[in-house]
Amino acid sequence: MNVTKRSILIAFALTVVCGLLYLYTNTFFKTKIVIQEGLPTFIAYDSTVSTYGKNGKVEKSLTSTKLTYFNDNNMYFFENPLITSYTYTDKGIDVWHIKGHRGSMLLNEYATISEDVVLTPGFENAPVQKATADSLKYDFHTNKITSPTTVSIFGQAFSTEGTNFSFDLNSNVLEYKGKPNAIFYPKKK
Repeated sequence: MNVTKRSILIAFALTVVCGLLYLYTNTFFKTKIVIQEGLPTFIAYDSTVSTYGKNGKVEKSLTSTKLTYFNDNNMYFFENPLITSYTYTDKGIDVWHIKGHRGSMLLNEYATISEDVVLTPGFENAPVQKATADSLKYDFHTNKITSPTTVSIFGQAFSTEGTNFSFDLNSNVLEYKGKPNAIFYPKKK
């Protein structure tokens, strides 16, 4: 019986020592998970991101099959992106869709869409039916889409292409400042 009491006392003492050792190591040697530079912070599949204005209405939405985010430079990279821009007017809502195979975005600054880019309206009386390009840049602050490369524009009874493309989503005015020089205004409603 003496041996059993001594064994229980030793087991209890060792348990207390182990518990104190555990608390000591957790207090002073906490492990930190550090994402190495160059590795993505997260990757999401089949995702949709929306931004809302001060009035509570959606202003932009982005859907992609794969989204990769890098926290160190605040950059997003997309596969098969579709950006939808919503502009609210007195007469209704103007919706424009930009899609391509690849894209990148600096949060709250701009998005660049590349590889077989198509710009299409989602409303009637648009100045064009479709515009295609190798790449387009969408500036979120000015709400303008630009491209220094060749952009092809298709309307109801015409098609044309030119360089130095600029499209103001607020007024739906589309223009080339290269060759040829052209400006397309929205149809009167």
